[in-house]
Amino acid sequence: MNVVNLAGNPTADPVESTYTYKDKDGNEKNGRRASFVLAVSVSNGRRYEEATFVRCVAFNNNAKIVIDRVKCGKKIIVQGHLKSGSFERDGVKQYTLDLIVDCIEFCEKVTEEKKNTEFVEMSENAQNEFFNLPEPGENDLPMPY
Repeated sequence: MNVVNLAGNPTADPVESTYTYKDKDGNEKNGRRASFVLAVSVSNGRRYEEATFVRCVAFNNNAKIVIDRVKCGKKIIVQGHLKSGSFERDGVKQYTLDLIVDCIEFCEKVTEEKKNTEFVEMSENAQNEFFNLPEPGENDLPMPY
C-alpha cells in the first residue's frame, strides 16, 4: 500500500510547468504539472521542533487547483502516493522521491463566496474526469529535473 497523508505549510507558491505524455491510444498529449515543497512539522516526542521538507507534484486538473489555491505559508493537508525516480546531472546519477498529489484539503476558514466558487470548480472538474491522471510508463518519470 502506498498512501501518504501530510499536513504542513508550502514553503513557496507552486511552480507550474507542462510536460508531454502518451495516452492509452499512443497519442501525444500535453499536460499541466504543479510542484511545491511542503514543510511538515516533526515535534511529537522530540525535545526540539524540526521540519521535514517534502516535494509535492500535482498533475492536470489537480495541478490547476494547486496553482489556483495553494499559497506560501497557508496550512494544507495533502494525500497522495510516493513516486521514486532518477536523473543524471554532470555524469552523476541523482535519485528523487516525490509525493504525487491525489487529494488536497485547505485548512483556512472558507467564506460563503469561496464555498460557491469552490463548488463550481469541483463540479467542472468532475465533468473533466477530475481524477483521470495519465499513467507513466514502467520506467518513465514525466518530470524533468
